[in-house]
Amino acid sequence: MLRGMIEGNAPCDVVIGIAGDRWVTTILSFLAMALATVGGFTNISINRVFVMPSDKGEPVDWPIVPRLIDLSLVEYRFLRYLQRPQPSQGGC
Repeated sequence: MLRGMIEGNAPCDVVIGIAGDRWVTTILSFLAMALATVGGFTNISINRVFVMPSDKGEPVDWPIVPRLIDLSLVEYRFLRYLQRPQPSQGGC
């Protein structure tokens, strides 16, 4: 849902600040990596990702945002094709 909302505003630059429990941190970390993976195809640039420590210290910047996998344009288009809703078939 978040990725779709961000991709809907492309082209754009994104800053992701991560704060919260481990589940929120995990979800937002994967969001950052997913956007870094497809960003070249969707005109999304991850400018900064930082984590706010639970002890209220200074934010910790990610030096780089890793990609989940290296995708080619053909692979990206195929994954988008698979994501499209399939027409329902009538019958019982």
